Amino acid sequence: MPEDLPLEIRRYDKEYFGFIREGLPQLDERGVDIEKVIENLEKSYLLQALDRAKGVKTEAAKLLNLSFRSFRHRLHKYGIR
Repeated sequence: MPEDLPLEIRRYDKEYFGFIREGLPQLDERGVDIEKVIENLEKSYLLQALDRAKGVKTEAAKLLNLSFRSFRHRLHKYGIR
């Protein structure tokens, strides 16, 4: 059940998923923080994969075509448990 998943997986707040609903930030005269955009996109996919795999990390890694080691490293990088 979704409510049994860790909070990090269930967090569908603006920080992680807002750009999906609103679209990617447009490049204007102020510019854009490309690193933040990429970080948010990567977090989003990690969390979506975990959600779809019901928290099973090996399955989530497969969904993203990542090795388990690489997947685990990225989770650690973003503080996702």
